[in-house]
This record gives sequence, C-alpha cells and structure tokens, in this order.
Amino acid sequence: MIRLLATLFFLLSSQICFSQQQEITFTASDQKWAVNSTALAKVHKTGPFLNILFEKFTMRVNPDYKYAPLKVLSYKVGIAYKKPDGQWDILRWSEPIKPGTLMSPGQTRLIENQKAVIPIDGIQSLTDKWLVICVETELSNRSVGTNYSHGAPGLN
Repeated sequence: MIRLLATLFFLLSSQICFSQQQEITFTASDQKWAVNSTALAKVHKTGPFLNILFEKFTMRVNPDYKYAPLKVLSYKVGIAYKKPDGQWDILRWSEPIKPGTLMSPGQTRLIENQKAVIPIDGIQSLTDKWLVICVETELSNRSVGTNYSHGAPGLN
C-alpha cells in the first residue's frame, strides 16, 4: 500500500513539474554579427530559480568574419524586459559559462548540453519578459564583443 501511494505521489509530482516546463527557441536577429547562436532549451521554475537546460545549442562564426581565429570567452543567459523608452535591458543574468573555444570563419560548433540558473526571487511576473543568450568573444584587437540571441516574449 505504501509503495502504491509513493508511486502515485511520484507520478502526480512528475506531471506538475512537466506542466511547468517551457520550451524556448533562441535565434539571432542580426546574422551579420561575428557569432550567431541558435538554441533550443527547456526552462522551468524551481523555487526562487529559473533553470535553463540547453538541448541543442550551436554557435556559428559569420563566414565573412575577417579576423580569425575568434575566441569565445563565455556565454550567459539573462531575463530581458522592455524599458519605458522602448529599449530592452537585462533584469538578471546566470553565471557565465566559459568554454574558451577558438573558432574560424564559417565554422559551426555544437555546444554540449549545459544548464544555466537565474535567481528570480523578488520578480513579480515573468509573463512580459523573455530570455537572451549573450556570447562574449575576444576580437583580434583584444577587445571584447557581444552577440545576442533572443527567445520569444512570455515566460511562464
């Protein structure tokens, strides 16, 4: 009897967790950037955290990028929102993941499944917000460039 109740509890809690999971597709709006990222991620809330699990994540260096090799310093995920002036900004970031990868123009690299966590304590609602991937690269003159990919608005 206890085993049956435990199994039922597990099944019910699994369905609750699964129903709170959201699938997000990230795309780059400007294909002329040095690095363009696309990703598919599963997102779910656990207490005061937003968990992002990348299942398919690729970075592609623009074939027209003239300063090879390009070094990917880090990438991170942020919760974006629209400011009153119409511009967007980031409310919170995950910790950066630092692959330190060197890439050549035209090269596409599959990024292994990674998990990012963003604290969401104190955020009243996520329904008008969206997720953004920020890839930081080291350019040939040693300056740091940033490239963004966005998910669709409306986090659950």
